[in-house]
Amino acid sequence: METWEETKKKVNAMIDANGDSLDENLRIVSKHLIEAGDNNPLSQPQMAKSLRETLRGCNGYPWRRGGGGILSATALSTVDGIVADVESAFSQAFDSCVGVRAFLLPHGKSKNTHFENGADYASMLTKTIRKNATQLYKAGWDGTLEGLGVDTSGEEE
Repeated sequence: METWEETKKKVNAMIDANGDSLDENLRIVSKHLIEAGDNNPLSQPQMAKSLRETLRGCNGYPWRRGGGGILSATALSTVDGIVADVESAFSQAFDSCVGVRAFLLPHGKSKNTHFENGADYASMLTKTIRKNATQLYKAGWDGTLEGLGVDTSGEEE
């Protein structure tokens, strides 16, 4: 069972990792729930439950099924953002191009001969991204986009 201090640490790490991308209202609610739990120890189990529900679905959510593995809150937030982009962009691209649907095939060991749709293709990509993120984190990646050593400015040269 997670302690109140562990819950607070996860919440604060998640909020810090998301920077300005986390809705300000969620930050305020989280702060008030933490204060309520600090002020009344008997309410801590309910405040912890409320914090988990309030932050569910946000990048870097640390209470996901299977946990976040070894990834830090920063790394979880970074990977969740990348995965959301991949699910949207790659799914749409896959569905919109007949050639892509015909030539991008599952791995040879897969029981499937083709991807069902763009969401199915994007799901395969996101599994690979999460696996690679874990390997990079084990190898010393700090969890940030900048730490990946790629240009994050979005500008082409």
